[in-house]
Amino acid sequence: MAADNAPLTVVPTRRGRRLLWGLLALVVLIFAILGILAFVESRRESSGRRTTIVTNGVSPSGQGSLVAPPRPLDDFTLTSQAGTPVALHELRGKAVLLFFGFTNCPNICPTTLSEFRAVKRGLGNDADRLAVVFISVDPEQDTVETLRQYVNAFDPGFVGLRGDQATLAKIGPQYDLYYQKQPLGDGTYTVDHTAISYLIDPTGKLRTIYPYGTPAAGITTDIRALLAQP
Repeated sequence: MAADNAPLTVVPTRRGRRLLWGLLALVVLIFAILGILAFVESRRESSGRRTTIVTNGVSPSGQGSLVAPPRPLDDFTLTSQAGTPVALHELRGKAVLLFFGFTNCPNICPTTLSEFRAVKRGLGNDADRLAVVFISVDPEQDTVETLRQYVNAFDPGFVGLRGDQATLAKIGPQYDLYYQKQPLGDGTYTVDHTAISYLIDPTGKLRTIYPYGTPAAGITTDIRALLAQP
């Protein structure tokens, strides 16, 4: 009778153990994702950044986010790598592929401009209907000559622009632009900045945005679709 009153010991099966470990792994993953999201949000709040570009749906290639409705952009005038003023409205009639960066950027900027070069080549006969614009967020170091050498190394047809901080501060909010100097140990500095690429339609409205690393083929597909619109 004593044996009948002994506590029952449940030994989990191999399948049960796998299920248990799977649930534990899922819980850990969820907490990790929540932690990352909280970190990103804290960085965004601490820097004062706000997301104002409203998107709805994906571009024809599936690679970009469609701006809904398309955002009219204020005109601006900056100095080109040729030392001459260039206004955004002067590019009307063309699709504009725009990126903010700086010439000492170690990887994001050169990678993006290399993709833009591939986009232009991929357009073939329609390449002249695209304007590629690179705007420096580091005018302190990016002189006209520095900008000329940098941009022309990718494609002499690219438009490199620079301006003062006041102009950047004025136009930046329409692009959710963020940039900030980060001192380095050797007395120099780098610049943290927005890594989004912007596709502007021939009427001067922001139509599509792309995250860093978007393949050139996807952007080319979207530009072809944009240029085909009446």
